[in-house]
Amino acid sequence: MGRTTFKDFQSLQTLADLARLLKFDLKKLSYILYKLQGGPNGQYTEFDIKKRSGGTRRISAPYTGLKAIQYKLAVALQDIYGQKACAWLCAGKDHTDKCSKSFPQEICI
Repeated sequence: MGRTTFKDFQSLQTLADLARLLKFDLKKLSYILYKLQGGPNGQYTEFDIKKRSGGTRRISAPYTGLKAIQYKLAVALQDIYGQKACAWLCAGKDHTDKCSKSFPQEICI
């Protein structure tokens, strides 16, 4: 399968379809999405970092498995909407940077 199209997303009906689209193992995808929800062993780890101006900032970072899913999803969306639509996720940039200025709100995720 080449580039992902909008029609590919419209045709998704099952978790197996999504796994196939993202080229992700179905069992791993199911485990990450359904078994790691919430709780202390959830999909995100939280930690605090110190700000230059004092105080702290709470960071929620996805665990490796969820991060891999997010990356593959970003690549698929990049095929549909182009590089700029996913630049913040693909390149590790802040989404408020370019997306909200360049694209309609429904494209900015």
